[in-house]
Parts: sequence; C-alpha cells; structure tokens
Amino acid sequence: MKKITIKQAQKLLKEDGVILNEEQTQSVLDFLYDMAEIVVDQYLNTDDSKMSAKK
Repeated sequence: MKKITIKQAQKLLKEDGVILNEEQTQSVLDFLYDMAEIVVDQYLNTDDSKMSAKK
C-alpha cells in the first residue's frame, strides 16, 4: 500500500484551512489508516458471509 507522507497530508489539510504540526498530522494519518483497515476488513468479512450463504 502506498502511504501518504506527512508533508503531503499537511499540504492537503492546509488547502482546507487545517494547519497541523508534524506530530498532529501523524496522529491523523495513523487514525485514518486504522479506519481504512477496519472498513476493508468489514467489507471483506461481509463479502465472505454473502458467499458462504450462497453455497
């Protein structure tokens, strides 16, 4: 998985008027990566459940 750098995240956030230091930006990135992992896991588990039900 390609990860976004702190500087890239700061630039994107700044475009929306959000100014964070590097530590704050890293916390946001960590949270977003964790959330993305949870969403993907739930999607895959839901998809597996649907496939099992069809058998």
